[in-house]
Amino acid sequence: MDIKTIREITIKELKHYLDHLSGYLLLSIFLGIIYFLFLKTFFVVGIASLRNMFGVLPWVFVIFIPAITMGSFAKEEENQTIEYLFTRPIKFLEIIVGKILGATTYLYTGVLLTLPVAFFINLSGNMDIGETVAGYLGTLLLIIGMTSIG
Repeated sequence: MDIKTIREITIKELKHYLDHLSGYLLLSIFLGIIYFLFLKTFFVVGIASLRNMFGVLPWVFVIFIPAITMGSFAKEEENQTIEYLFTRPIKFLEIIVGKILGATTYLYTGVLLTLPVAFFINLSGNMDIGETVAGYLGTLLLIIGMTSIG
């Protein structure tokens, strides 16, 4: 496997997500749902923790990850670039890994946009930093697993 080829496909996928308004709209809807579902219960519970947000994330990903990944090859066919990909000396595994990394990077960017909530919670109370870091790392692994299925 050629890392340079995988990187090129990953960058191409990220450009595809971020060149259109729908990519930003999808990230905005994702953040709006996460913020709403988390902050709705945060003030009731009164514990300085992101545990509730990490509990809601898998259920939100069940909707958003298929919406992002299922059109990956269909858009290549629609833009008539799939023949270009298959005729280049690129292995099919490199194409798949590049597309998975592109979708993972796009989705994890949305998750990292929840960091201001973590800083707000840390200012309001003593938040367990280890639990928060483990939650973000676990979310990364969850995204990688779910996008590879998608």
